[in-house]
Amino acid sequence: MEHKATMPGFAIKLEDSDGSISTTGYLIDKKTHYPIRMKAENYSNRQPEQKFFIDQIYYDIEFNLQIKEDDQFNTSDENLKGYKINEVIPE
Repeated sequence: MEHKATMPGFAIKLEDSDGSISTTGYLIDKKTHYPIRMKAENYSNRQPEQKFFIDQIYYDIEFNLQIKEDDQFNTSDENLKGYKINEVIPE
């Protein structure tokens, strides 16, 4: 766990007026600041024996990917038929 840490605000415990309780914790990689694991527990005070747990590990998460615009966004006139194009230019 040398390069891993929990991040403030990413350990959450919620309880509603009906007595449902949900706890969630995220493990964040210190170098990339991306989530690498999420653990959660949910139960109700009315039926505490009915709990469920989540333990997910995330691999190779990347944000702000470099997108090839030609591949991802085809905004040619042929693909935009039926839409009105309004160009907004900041003042």
